[in-house]
Amino acid sequence: MTTVQTQETINLICRLVMYSKSTLRAILLSVVFLLAVSTSSYAKTLERAEDAIARLFPRATFKEATILLSAEERQAAGDLLGRPVEQALVSYFQIQTENGRSVSAYLDAHRVRTLPETLMLSVAQDGTIVSVDVLAFREPQDYMPRRAWYAQFSAKKFNPKLQLNRDIQGITGATLTGRATVKATRKMLCVHKVLQRRKPNASP
Repeated sequence: MTTVQTQETINLICRLVMYSKSTLRAILLSVVFLLAVSTSSYAKTLERAEDAIARLFPRATFKEATILLSAEERQAAGDLLGRPVEQALVSYFQIQTENGRSVSAYLDAHRVRTLPETLMLSVAQDGTIVSVDVLAFREPQDYMPRRAWYAQFSAKKFNPKLQLNRDIQGITGATLTGRATVKATRKMLCVHKVLQRRKPNASP
């Protein structure tokens, strides 16, 4: 089972959870969490999320968490994005930087060409992208852009121009990776925006 197939299994289980009784719900959620943890083992790991956070935010404190999106939240994110958001389970790290800044670092596993990659999208509370980092990449390394290409996402927000060959420059030889990265980034920015509508003190 690939990372993408595992994510699809997770989303199916999450939909079943919505209609389960309390005991079965707890069992299914436990399976979901185990599957979520296992996804990272299918791709070539380039950097652990914890190491990426330490590199980006020295001396920051952080905690890992998982959120189950409601059907209404998925619908709201899809409305912003302009296409359905099937993902129900959101894994992220809540980061408190040394200077008191709050950042949410979302993990997203998806298919590039035929094989998966895992990205970490770090977002400030106002929706500004702090960083996009590749944690795992199973496609040939020739298909992976240099870090300088990912740097152009920094300081950008979700808007109609956040597209390949518009706000984001294309890259020869890695077009599919570029498209997958932009697609995942746009999706997670919409999810972040919807999660900000939760009650104060709710995560993230």
